Amino acid sequence: MTIRKRIRPERAVSLTLLVSLLLILAGCGSVSVLEDTPESDLAAPPDYTLIFYIHGDGDYLFHFGDGTPAEAGDMTITRAKDIAESALSGEVIIYYQKPRRSFLGLFPRRSNEMFRYNRGELQEHLKYRHHSDDHFLSREAELYHQYSRDEKAERPHYFLYFGHEIPQLPETAYHQSLPAVEVYTDSFAEGIQRFLGNDNDRFRMIVLSTCSNGTPAMAQALYPLTDLLLASPQNLHLSYIDPEPILILEENPGMDARKVADEIAETTFLRLSRNIQTVITLAIYDLEIVSNYIDELYRLNRSHEEESPPAMLEENIDCGTLPFFDDSTFRDGVDIHYRAPRFGRQSGIQSHSGWGCKPSLNR
Repeated sequence: MTIRKRIRPERAVSLTLLVSLLLILAGCGSVSVLEDTPESDLAAPPDYTLIFYIHGDGDYLFHFGDGTPAEAGDMTITRAKDIAESALSGEVIIYYQKPRRSFLGLFPRRSNEMFRYNRGELQEHLKYRHHSDDHFLSREAELYHQYSRDEKAERPHYFLYFGHEIPQLPETAYHQSLPAVEVYTDSFAEGIQRFLGNDNDRFRMIVLSTCSNGTPAMAQALYPLTDLLLASPQNLHLSYIDPEPILILEENPGMDARKVADEIAETTFLRLSRNIQTVITLAIYDLEIVSNYIDELYRLNRSHEEESPPAMLEENIDCGTLPFFDDSTFRDGVDIHYRAPRFGRQSGIQSHSGWGCKPSLNR
């Protein structure tokens, strides 16, 4: 006779919960590979690399002219994927940081996404989460070094960042759901440097599709890491820089990065000129030239801020209006696309230095 041991209902429930918990913990690794297409060792390496970082862990809701609401981060990821599928000779890596989520309020979930395309084909799609002690961009750089194709090859690399203004100092939380991660000018530069293989590696260009980051502080932090910086010294009003012209690299991957910057800046400026009434400032900084004086410009601005405490949360003003600014020196290497606002007391100003500084609290 076979004796069957009966499991009590409460024990069965406990076993079910234990199994569920083990499954949850098994899925708590920081990376989940959703798609992985093996590449042949004989496949041609890409001719250039584009890295997109899209910050979606914040308030990016805006409205079209007809009042239709839209999420800027979702729109930007769609555009980045379109570029990736059209980059038939390049590698495109896209990071999309989303708000951190958890299961039952206890177990952090992998909510961020990474996509890597090679020559127009999706090779990897990952979901990942940040560790509690991560530095800004450190997790993304780690994944880049793990998955990028032949990363040490001497091909042009471009970095495009989409998000809110990167503050000069770590005074407020940047991520809504990761407030402990410090995001400011220096931590951003340190994060960018993690993508580079050694001290001799540089990006051809860094694009900052953010408000108010065309500043002496940002240029000083980035000039060791990139040849060109494309940024706005004032406000972009969430009208993001148009990245599509970067596909001009398909014509000649090794072309002068300045031509790429000009294409992006001119396309963006024309669109903004048609669609908004506020001030438009978009600048290209040749950091090889700017490096000759940027330490002095940064020092003068910091001294001015010590004498007249700045309103760090307000929109930038033109550094050229401040008493320390030497117009004959500090405009070298800066090409500004500028249009005054259509209305208001600033509407008659027809020029801009290309540099953004914070206004004084006691102005």
